[in-house]
Amino acid sequence: TLSDVHQIIEFGCLSYLFYMKITEKYFRQTATTAVVFYVIFWTYNVFYYNDPDRFSELISMVASIILILMSVAVLTMLFQTTTTALTDNAIFWIAGGTIIYYSGTISIFTMSNTILAMGMKYFDLLWHFNWTLGIITNIIFARSFKCRTL
Repeated sequence: TLSDVHQIIEFGCLSYLFYMKITEKYFRQTATTAVVFYVIFWTYNVFYYNDPDRFSELISMVASIILILMSVAVLTMLFQTTTTALTDNAIFWIAGGTIIYYSGTISIFTMSNTILAMGMKYFDLLWHFNWTLGIITNIIFARSFKCRTL
């Protein structure tokens, strides 16, 4: 389905961006392993467990955790190595927005089918929270365009 393709494209773009900013060898190897694991896991899920009537909760949770950890690693390295203001680095805004979005929505993604079973009223309420975090994150991402360095 379209949401399955969306997940892998979003994950691939963000993880590539973060991977390019990770400088320490151990963290690069860990990130590579996590990304390869996710791609295999995603592919297996799409071909063997794909149910168009249900969200892929586990896939969303794994992607969220990996992206949060990669964002934290990038921010940690940025804090240790930057000689300019953090707000002048686009990766600061991108990693920060990623942490805010995925930390805020991981519970919604991992419980989507349960929430949907409770009724559309509850699902719609929590999905509005997801949209709000998405808007905030996109504003933070847009701020990164004003930066001089990635």
